[in-house]
Amino acid sequence: GGYAAYTVADDRYCFAIPDGYSDAEAAPLLCAGLIGYRSLKMAEDALQGETKRLGIYGFGAAAHIVAQVARYQGCEIYAFTSPGDIKAQAFARSLGAVWAGGSDE
Repeated sequence: GGYAAYTVADDRYCFAIPDGYSDAEAAPLLCAGLIGYRSLKMAEDALQGETKRLGIYGFGAAAHIVAQVARYQGCEIYAFTSPGDIKAQAFARSLGAVWAGGSDE
């Protein structure tokens, strides 16, 4: 966030926004999207191998973007939500989570 015209960033956590995206379409990718993308990049080594499994604790703004990217990359998603948060669990399953349940399960 912020109002800077320029900034310095680690290129491992940067990506070009494809042409054709409006500011309104790209904006969510620059907040929740980057938080999740950085986490996914940091877990990259652990996601190598025959079966890629990713556990996501909490299923909010960043997690729903990470889940979609990770599914595209061939990961199995396991989503832990607040106990009893049936809506978040259903949302996680709708995005391809193989399991979604409360953190107390």
